[in-house]
Amino acid sequence: MATAGFGQGIAVTPLQQIAAMDAIANGGKLMRPYIMQKITAPSGKVVQETKPTVVRDGFLSQQVIDEVRQSMVLDVSDPKHGIDSGAAIPGYQVAGKTGTAQIVDPATGQYYSNRFETSFIGFAPANNPKVVVYVTVYWPKTAPDEAWGSTVAIPLTRAILQECLNYYHIPPTGSVSVAQETQGAGQVQYVETPNIVGMTSAQAKEALAKDGLTGMFVGTSGTVTRQWPQAGIQVAKGSKLYGLLQNSAGTTIVMPNLTGLSLRDATNLLAALGLNIHPSGSGYVSSQSVAAGTTVHIGSGVDVTLRP
Repeated sequence: MATAGFGQGIAVTPLQQIAAMDAIANGGKLMRPYIMQKITAPSGKVVQETKPTVVRDGFLSQQVIDEVRQSMVLDVSDPKHGIDSGAAIPGYQVAGKTGTAQIVDPATGQYYSNRFETSFIGFAPANNPKVVVYVTVYWPKTAPDEAWGSTVAIPLTRAILQECLNYYHIPPTGSVSVAQETQGAGQVQYVETPNIVGMTSAQAKEALAKDGLTGMFVGTSGTVTRQWPQAGIQVAKGSKLYGLLQNSAGTTIVMPNLTGLSLRDATNLLAALGLNIHPSGSGYVSSQSVAAGTTVHIGSGVDVTLRP
């Protein structure tokens, strides 16, 4: 009872924390968490798909849900009483709460005086939630008097929430002036990827340019036989589309040189080729397990090492 009131001493996993917050965001429905929504084969066929499952419903009164949600909204948006205003996103209602806890020394069983675990959990838009984001930072290397959820975890969570709102095309609900102050809100334009299969590289580049997209192609001749993303996918203007140039569609391809590519470019390029990437490290590709110019079968895996 002594620790339950303020949370210290209660241990839950991040996934459990998310599930609990989801119950508030979903109006009292406790959902079963899952990692992958679906697995899609290179051909586009859905191999496996997971559907949302309600574990429990009706175990929280609507009054409790409304009060907790409103308290979390005020914690972020109320300039007078809220303490987590750093999570506010102009034009959107954000519900959230920070967490700051001391870390236990396993050798003594006592709390460290200068080591903390900081976190922030929030969902948006609060009136019709689309995403819940939970960020926890274990022992941030900052001064002890600056190691708080509000100073360490909130900036990261806010950035992720903003990206999610843009990704899902959720417009701001505030005034025009507020919306214009929101970084990225209303500024990201989305287009539908065209079908470039059967085009030459020149034709494909021209078609992509009309939609504000750029192309990255592998192969020296022929027409596009594979593309990634597939046609009909909404992407932000300025995005890259990847294509494979071949004289005929076969079961083998020539491995491209991935050196110097970012993880995103390497992943998307190999996806267009129908190959699977197994990355290690971070930064840019410095080496690959299959040498450039090697003929490989579609569906093969490629190990890549990345360095800053």
